[in-house]
Amino acid sequence: MLDLSGYWDKIDRFGDTRWGFALRFRGHLVRSYDMAKSHKNPGESGRIRGPHKQRFLSSKMDRYAYTPDPSISMNTPSAALRDFLKECNIELLEIYYEGFPA
Repeated sequence: MLDLSGYWDKIDRFGDTRWGFALRFRGHLVRSYDMAKSHKNPGESGRIRGPHKQRFLSSKMDRYAYTPDPSISMNTPSAALRDFLKECNIELLEIYYEGFPA
C-alpha cells in the first residue's frame, strides 16, 4: 500500500513558505520532495542546491538527493503535488483532483 503525506510551513522570521511530500510503501520511505536550501549526498563532494527530491533504495540507506528534470513547480503546493506524482510515475484519476486548488 502506498501512503502519501505532505506538509506546509510558513517560516515567519524569514517570510518563506515551504512545502514537501513523502511517499511510503508499506511504511518505508521511497521518495520525498522538499524545498530545503541544500542537501549533501553521502560519499559525494558538493551539495544539491535548492528544492530537490530524494530517493531511498532501502530502509538502511541514506537518502540520495537529486534535482528532477523537469523541475517540480514552486508556485503552489497543489501544482507541486501534481508534478511530484508525475515524476514518481503515479497517475491519479481526475476525480482525485476535484476540489484541488489550481
